[in-house]
Amino acid sequence: MLKLNCVYFFTRSYNPCEKGIFYKKNSLYIYAVYLLFYWRGGDVLTEKTQPSVTVLIPIYNGEEHIGDCLDSLLNQSYDNYQIVVVNDGSTDKTLEKLQQYPVKILSYEENKGISYALNYGIDHIDTDYIIRMDADDLAHYDRIRIQVNFMENNPRVFMSGCTSYSGPVHGNKWEVAFGERRLTTFNELRTFYLFHPYLLHPGVIFRTKSWKEKGYRYDSRFDGVEDFELHRRIIMEEEVYLLHLHLIHVRSREGSASSVPQSVTLERLNRANRHFYQSHGVPYEGDMLYLGKTMFPATYSTSRAELKKAENFACQLLEVDYFKQRLKRDIIKPLFAYLYQIARE
Repeated sequence: MLKLNCVYFFTRSYNPCEKGIFYKKNSLYIYAVYLLFYWRGGDVLTEKTQPSVTVLIPIYNGEEHIGDCLDSLLNQSYDNYQIVVVNDGSTDKTLEKLQQYPVKILSYEENKGISYALNYGIDHIDTDYIIRMDADDLAHYDRIRIQVNFMENNPRVFMSGCTSYSGPVHGNKWEVAFGERRLTTFNELRTFYLFHPYLLHPGVIFRTKSWKEKGYRYDSRFDGVEDFELHRRIIMEEEVYLLHLHLIHVRSREGSASSVPQSVTLERLNRANRHFYQSHGVPYEGDMLYLGKTMFPATYSTSRAELKKAENFACQLLEVDYFKQRLKRDIIKPLFAYLYQIARE
């Protein structure tokens, strides 16, 4: 049985003057989290038994925000961890900035893209867990402890994620569709991931040994949506969960994925979708851009007509053996009920 020990969480906002911590209103919720951890025997971590963790950060020309990011990570309530930063051929003062911090730096001169940087970093890591982080984001003080504790309590889980304080995840509307909860199961994620990349890339944690044994790699052909492409492959084969806990603060900057023009992102999603479905024997004719738009109905002003096409496509997938074995028909209806809520007329 899956053990989820956090029922409530806090919504403290981030104060940039107090680096690394989300502060202010509703701060009492943090005490509820810890009480539930300790009183229910959920926290299996002690100073002597803490698994080793690496926080992996790829960076390219990120001198402006990397300081705040590292400050938030160096202020963690967890002890047994290191920070590895892969400098992907930065041409600004990123390297000089990194050298001011107690982090492990992996650096090379040529910019090779985020997929290469992530694979390169993972190849040089042998800790029990890897936690992803982006160079312009901020980590909550208890992020590592909470995520590692969840994984230790649930050894069958291959990877899990968290939500963000200001990211694109529409947490409240998800709860309207599926009922109030603080956990999304892998059956729900599998179905949802056909159309919506719900896992926040810099919010995931995974088991290093299992990752390498399974041979998972980021695919540079899909840079820009490399997280969605890989996470979908993983979710179709492994147990993956999402904790609805705001453990990171996602910030946007020029050149980041969230600042890329919508048309570019849609085309990247289209290429990833075409590759995925064709590799499993599903016809993908022309540019089925409505599938990409379905992934972000609020962002791309997806119409109900486009959602209907996607819903019909989802039902057709259930006739294909690969998907029939992995998807749950009874999740499709509430999934699209959620999507219809935020679509335009």
